[in-house]
This record gives sequence, structure tokens and C-alpha cells, in this order.
Amino acid sequence: QFFQTGKGKLTARVLPVADVESSAIDPTEKWPEARKKLALPQELSIFAWQDAWTRHAPSERQPVFAASSVKTVAGKSYDCDRYLEDIMTQAQTVAGQLAYDALYENGKLVAIEEYLLRNGQETHLETLDIQSLTGDLGTHMDEPAEEVPVYAANDGGIEELMKQPRYLGPWEERRMRKSKIVRAALVGLAALGIALPSAAAHQLDRYSNMLSERNCTIRYENITPGELVHARGLVSMEYGYQSKQPQRFVNQPYHGTVVLKGTESYIDVDYGDYGSSHLRKGKDVYRFARTVSKKKKITYLDSNGAKARELAAKPYREEKDLLYGEDFGTKSVSHLLTAMLPAKDKPEGMPSYAFVDDGTLDSGLSFEDYRASSAQGLEAIRYYFKDGQLTKIASVSYTRNDKGELVGWKCVLKIDEFSGQPDETLLSLPQGIKAKK
Repeated sequence: QFFQTGKGKLTARVLPVADVESSAIDPTEKWPEARKKLALPQELSIFAWQDAWTRHAPSERQPVFAASSVKTVAGKSYDCDRYLEDIMTQAQTVAGQLAYDALYENGKLVAIEEYLLRNGQETHLETLDIQSLTGDLGTHMDEPAEEVPVYAANDGGIEELMKQPRYLGPWEERRMRKSKIVRAALVGLAALGIALPSAAAHQLDRYSNMLSERNCTIRYENITPGELVHARGLVSMEYGYQSKQPQRFVNQPYHGTVVLKGTESYIDVDYGDYGSSHLRKGKDVYRFARTVSKKKKITYLDSNGAKARELAAKPYREEKDLLYGEDFGTKSVSHLLTAMLPAKDKPEGMPSYAFVDDGTLDSGLSFEDYRASSAQGLEAIRYYFKDGQLTKIASVSYTRNDKGELVGWKCVLKIDEFSGQPDETLLSLPQGIKAKK
């Protein structure tokens, strides 16, 4: 077993030869995780769509050959084969297409270009340069190229690890017997998604339309009841900044804001003394964070954790939203807001919710219940209204994991505002931050 130490040094643990054939060793264990980490690049998967090492969004259709041509790139001509892939919505309409241009030079594949085709426009996404593509596996492909220190081990228990392990020498000087070799085979995988029929959403229609038309302001508070009150309940917050990243309780309340206006959007998650935001202006996306001192002084940070005075825009990746759905701040909030969208605005493969009940509570609040079910489990969402205004969203789901164990999840959002007037004051960078040209 090869692993890296905290200092990045590559090390190996050695299993006794007598245990190699043990029935307790399962070569397929954690295979789903391995597929995610070792998946082929998206561009190469057009040649092996059903291979065990490929990974696709449920909304993707298998690419098909479209046409051959001669294409000029940077003044150089290549033979080009184009493949087209449909991106499907939950309503079984085509949201867009991904195009892959395989470029050949003297019959040798040298590059694959990926494009998004949507609304009559073609946007370049990625180019994969092919350095070598051969059917020859070579020799010692499963051994590290660099020198690796190897230490003796019996059972690898804590008592043994606390002692000074015996050094056996570098890997290159010792060829170790391998009794089990696992090879990836071409396996055909097919996923069948069955959507429940949609029904009239009644009071929810108004809010569904605001999201669909991208013309709204949403302010909410996550008030999901806490369950974990010990150290094991600590996790990192859901944002991508590595520096100054405090730990929070899983269910700590937080506030959030979502502003949508056509091709512009502002998404913010506020934990009180820390927050993260991203601002989209057409094809440009700005990501930044902020800290709030005890004296209420706000400091804005860039993605590296440094004080932000200028921010460089990142390109908006439209195909990500088409394939996986839009990011509304955290996974929980993104899940609940996406659930409100009509089927034509959701990627295929996402849960499909059907109206099941409505009524009025003793408190005077009215409610509407929706449910999504599949072979893996079910989810129920209740929307609460007061005088026609959405005031709360509560969801609970039960699914079975890869081990067949029942896993529960819940989320409760208190809605402070859900209006059809986008707050345009938030559709610009904060005062003191300039867009880097």
C-alpha cells in the first residue's frame, strides 16, 4: 500500500505474503470512490463511454459521430472527427450539446477539443493534448518510478506502529511478489431513471416561476436542528478557501442570499464572522470571502486567502450547470432550490417531485407536500405559506448507501424574503474591490 506522509514523502506498507490470498481482501472494495478519483478525462471517454473507468452525469447522452473535416488550429491543418453529445433535462428536452473535435496528424491522435453548443453559439471549454496513446502497457506499470522506503509490518496494529519499524530498503532494490492483479475491464453500464409525473404546484408555482425566469431575491436562514454536539460533529464549511478556514458544527445556523437577474447572479453564505460569495456577470465569475472582526470590521479575501483589492474573473462554466445543476451556495440549499425548478430547467437524473397533499395547520399556516421516490429511498419536502408568502421549507430523506445501510438527511430553511425584485445593489463587487483587467 503506497501513501504520502504529511510532508509529501511517498512511503509503502508491506502486507505479509501469507495474507495476500486472504478472503478478507476485496479488490473491488471502494470501487465507486476509485472510479471518481481515477476516471478517464471527459474528452477521452468518447472512445470508451461504457468503460468501468469513465464517469458521466446522468443528464449526459453517449456521444455519436457527426462528421469528418479538415480543421485549422493555430495555422496548422488537422484531420478532424466531430462527436456530439446531448445534455438532457428532466423534461426529456435537450438543454444543449457538448461537441468533441478529435484532431489527427498523420493518422495519430494529437488533441481533443471540447465545446458547448447552446442557443446558436459555440463556446470552447477545454483542449486535451495527447502526448501518447498506445495499447502497450509497458513493464512495471504498477510500480512507482521513484525510490520508496519500505518497512516491515505484521498486522499493522497500533502497538506495532508505535514501535520503530524495521527498514527493509528502497522499493527499487526489492521486487515484491504480487499474487492478485486487478485489471479494469470494459463493462456496459446503463442507468434507468423513472420520473414521477409532475402536478400543479398551486402556491409553489409563483416561486418556481421566479427561479425559472431568473428574476428574484431570496434571503433565508438555515435553522436545521443540531444533532452533533461533540468534537466528532465538527466539519469544514462548504466553501473552497483553504486559508483561514474555521471548523463549524454540521448544523450550525447560517444565513444566505440568492439574487438572480438573467445572466447575472449573486450567491452569499454568511456564518457571522465569516462568509463566502460568488458574483456572476455574464460570462465572468468573481469568487471572494470575508471575515468580520469583533469590532465589525469587514475584510475581503481572494481565493488564496489574501486581502482582496482586485479580483480576476474566472470564466463561467455553463456546461457544469447544465450537467449538474446550479450552485446556490451550499449543497443543502442548492438541493432544495433546484427541487423547486420545473423539469425543463433541471438536469436529467435529479429527483423528480410530485405533489401529494396540502392543507392548513392550527397555526394558520398553509402547506404543500411533495415527494420523490426511487429504488434507493425517498424524500419529502413541505413548503409553508403565510397569506400566500413562502415562509419555510423543510425536507427529510432516507436513502440506502452502497452497503445497504439506511441513511437519513434533513434540512430546514426559514425564508425571510422570496420576491420577484432582484436586489441590484448586490450585483456588483463590494466597495473597495476592483475587477482586475
